[in-house]
Amino acid sequence: MARLVDHVAAPPRKPEAVASTAEKVKMATTEKAKSAVAENDRDDGDNESVPFIEIGAPEVRSKPPVERPSRPAIIPMTRAEVKPPVIPIPTAPPTSYYRVSFQPLPARDWVALPQDKRLATELVAFHDPNHPVSQQYQSIVHSMEAELTGIRARVILLSAMQKGIGTTSVLLNLAITCAKQGQRVLVADASFAQPGIAERLSIAPAPGLREALARTMPPMWSIQETAEPNLFAIAAGQNPLEPPLDLLPTLLDQLRQRFDWIFVDAGEWVQRPEKRALLTAATAAYLVLTPGDLESPVADNMLGEIGVHGGKLRGYVLVHR
Repeated sequence: MARLVDHVAAPPRKPEAVASTAEKVKMATTEKAKSAVAENDRDDGDNESVPFIEIGAPEVRSKPPVERPSRPAIIPMTRAEVKPPVIPIPTAPPTSYYRVSFQPLPARDWVALPQDKRLATELVAFHDPNHPVSQQYQSIVHSMEAELTGIRARVILLSAMQKGIGTTSVLLNLAITCAKQGQRVLVADASFAQPGIAERLSIAPAPGLREALARTMPPMWSIQETAEPNLFAIAAGQNPLEPPLDLLPTLLDQLRQRFDWIFVDAGEWVQRPEKRALLTAATAAYLVLTPGDLESPVADNMLGEIGVHGGKLRGYVLVHR
């Protein structure tokens, strides 16, 4: 068998030819096959009688492909969905409503009344200017003018040590007396606990001083005309809130520009927690007393208290029954 293989010769190679890669592989494979046959012949000497004939070209085994590391699959990145900007649609604000209230202006109701019914009968200076009592009020006004000479727009504060002795009547008679002299006079009811000016002058109880101090009504709108020419009035008012009397000096300063006399009814003195505001707003303070009050120790305390609060006590009006 070896001799038969020896007769199989490869075609001569041209030295100048350059074998291709495939030819080199084929030649190498052939050489390996020859070596394997020779090795088998040596190992199987006893089987030389078995002929082996190779038919055709030797098997060419291609080089196994080189395994390359697989490339990672390219996963396309998902793009974030671009949403158009949301433009908020303005919503209508909740429906709101204005709070309203009504404040009527005072009417001249006294016009429809008979002449002798327009003012209270106790106002003697109006009904009978020649009455002896009316002359007494005229005398008091002259004394006040003498004390307050050179002061224009006098603010007079009247108060009493006790209620029910006629403080409002005295104040209105003094005011009517000044009005009959041709002077512009204003009376203001600061006796909030027991107001009495509106009833005696037949005017509306509101708007008044409460509303003017609370600034819910212009002060000039709170002023009412009366049946007596040149006499005007501001009632106590009906505002439920406690009036800020610390604004009274400012209010009176505004009213001074329009009037020659301003009489303020302070009512009962012992019930006045805002004494300092009332006293500092007044040009002069006068007390309304009875003969019995002159002997009371309360009167002495009251005189000292007025001075402590900065008041200018100029005298008192003594009333007799």
